[in-house]
Amino acid sequence: MPKKTRLDDSAEIYNHRDDLSEKEKWSSMTLKEKIGYFRTYYLTKLLVGIVVLACAASLIYTMVRPRPDTLLYTAILDYAMTDEMTDTLSSGFSEYISLDPQTQELVFDNTFLLSGQTDYSTQQRFSTYLFAGDFDVIIGGETQMQSQMQNGYFAPLSEQLPTELFSELKDYFVYGAIAETDSVGNVISWGEEEVYGQYLDDCEIYRDLSLRERPILGIAVNSDMKENAVAFIQYLFGL
Repeated sequence: MPKKTRLDDSAEIYNHRDDLSEKEKWSSMTLKEKIGYFRTYYLTKLLVGIVVLACAASLIYTMVRPRPDTLLYTAILDYAMTDEMTDTLSSGFSEYISLDPQTQELVFDNTFLLSGQTDYSTQQRFSTYLFAGDFDVIIGGETQMQSQMQNGYFAPLSEQLPTELFSELKDYFVYGAIAETDSVGNVISWGEEEVYGQYLDDCEIYRDLSLRERPILGIAVNSDMKENAVAFIQYLFGL
């Protein structure tokens, strides 16, 4: 005959008490029996309940917690910066402006590939973010940025930079003019030439790289964070 195990003995004890109420069963058990009974009938349910509650609490917290304030959203065109470069800038500029990571954030988005065989959805996303005022700074190669300047997407730096800073950075200015077009996109006239961008190839982040095109920074014309954009320029040039 097979040897009876402790589990068999416990199960037999519980079966004998099936006709008793839970309260009566519990009061008639020894401490050891109570522990075994709890493990057999309640422990798994309790653990599952705890996991479900924890998941629900985490989901609710994620949904209701305040989103961090974006102090600077930088759109990077045609992969003008690698992920490693954006991580370096995010870390360095966060420290430069004493960012509070609990309530504030910086965004460096290098997913906007607009040149060559561009995906229409990418161009649409770029336009949507731009017109909504989400972008504060835009960085890209010279060809793409000159095109964006003609569209009037950048604020004149003469109106954004303090006089002293404007003078210090004059060797890196990028001039452009806004094109006025007809209904089919033909240029009718050009606006006044202005400083709409800043060459970045002499900044530390780019200095030792072999570049296909000179990178240019522009401040988005409808940005609500122009002061932070100016601070970012100062940070890039070590000022």
